Amino acid sequence: ALMVVCLVVISLCVFGDEIRWGQKLIADPAIVASLVVWRYVSDWVPIGFYLVFICFMIFGGNSKNSWLRKFAFRYVLAQLICSVFIVRVAKIIFGRGRVNSENPNGWEGPTLDSSFHSFPSGHSADVFVGACFLVSILRHTALRLIVLGLAALVAWSRMALGAHWASDVLMLVKASMVLKMFHLRQLQWVLEQFLILREL
Repeated sequence: ALMVVCLVVISLCVFGDEIRWGQKLIADPAIVASLVVWRYVSDWVPIGFYLVFICFMIFGGNSKNSWLRKFAFRYVLAQLICSVFIVRVAKIIFGRGRVNSENPNGWEGPTLDSSFHSFPSGHSADVFVGACFLVSILRHTALRLIVLGLAALVAWSRMALGAHWASDVLMLVKASMVLKMFHLRQLQWVLEQFLILREL
């Protein structure tokens, strides 16, 4: 259901006036007045997600609950593929101008200029990969909503700070969910072989 919502919103952004909406957002007095809050959300909430999975690795390595360790390794692989490889390469190749750049929404790729690294959003990739993994093991709906809410706040903060367009953020939401499903179903054998080699 969340994927359908994301596709609908992405379509509205692509076929609507995303440029005017993005620039209007960063000029909004309420957003300008709360920039400190959005910087805090953007910088610190992702760290909270990292700490959760670091705890999984520590407790998984020091207990008989090996599923924690395997789960954490799946997360690390997903982050390496999505957040490090796919996102960084896409930023360089596409070279989309940030909302607050001199050439907003300009496509200048390939480029190493960070002001043209809007598409896709790395912060959104980080938090939504983590959120998708956590949601898959949380039993209570309230906890799932809190995790997804925190991830959505980070995504919103990136738009409020003028670092990304709505489509940059929302495309990563969909990609993170697809990658998470791929990892949980297709990479189990790879992880098991890796863990077996570590024990030799």
